[in-house]
Amino acid sequence: MSNQNLKHALTTAGLTVEAFAEIIEVDPKTVQRWVAGATVPYQRNQATVAQALGLEPHDLWPDTITTSPGQPARPEPADPGAPLGDVVGSWGHANDPDAPDVAAIVSQAERRVDVRHDSRARLTDSTITAILDRADHGCQVQIVINPGAPELTPLIRHQQVEIRIAGTFNDHATVRADDEMLVFFVLAGPPGQHPPVLHLRRRTDGGLFDRFIDHRQVERAKAGDRLTDPAQLGDRPHLDDPHRPDHGDTGRATQTPGQTDPTEQPSTPPPEDHLPRRWPRRSD
Repeated sequence: MSNQNLKHALTTAGLTVEAFAEIIEVDPKTVQRWVAGATVPYQRNQATVAQALGLEPHDLWPDTITTSPGQPARPEPADPGAPLGDVVGSWGHANDPDAPDVAAIVSQAERRVDVRHDSRARLTDSTITAILDRADHGCQVQIVINPGAPELTPLIRHQQVEIRIAGTFNDHATVRADDEMLVFFVLAGPPGQHPPVLHLRRRTDGGLFDRFIDHRQVERAKAGDRLTDPAQLGDRPHLDDPHRPDHGDTGRATQTPGQTDPTEQPSTPPPEDHLPRRWPRRSD
């Protein structure tokens, strides 16, 4: 919900977001997030904003506990169920009964969807359908993949969808929908075991959500050219494929929520002196 108090104060002062950001020396995007209600500034920034507008912090953020200058901050009552920073929740397995529904979160996106895909952690058909729907409604979609993602074929030629091959290897996959993000960690375990999932919501500047966004931007800068042909998606690697990023590592998870592949069986572990081949692929 947008911060109508702050929005009205800026309008009354005759200030644009950009002009006000320059006055208080912050990025305009930060002020935009405050106005949109996506984040709440720290108390020191609340005081700066209020002072610049000739108001008190409580006038702009009535639900936030503030203090008078020079007075010690009053701690908010402890809430054992309150989320920590940007973390909404975490689950040991992405198919736990109360784990977040990926397709449902994607379906709420209004501006952008970003995906760091992993061939060992495929997107379900329902999630791909949700991404396609959001693209049809004007959302910008950016997907960075490891080779082996034929399930993305319905998306590759959509004007709003950009798919590129990663230039670096990751042990996690992410799905971002505006200010919501799910992070799937590919950890050791029985083949076919669903990965742990972390649900993030952007609440703070420079928090965990922003750290993942910064990482994604670096990854995208190193990614290859935009893919335009389904053949470029490649075939999904099998456990006996020597070019598979986790070849020889039988403890990798292979699915995201709601998708299993019963045809896959664990391969024989390699000798201790044989290191598994990692992305990027290279020929000997």
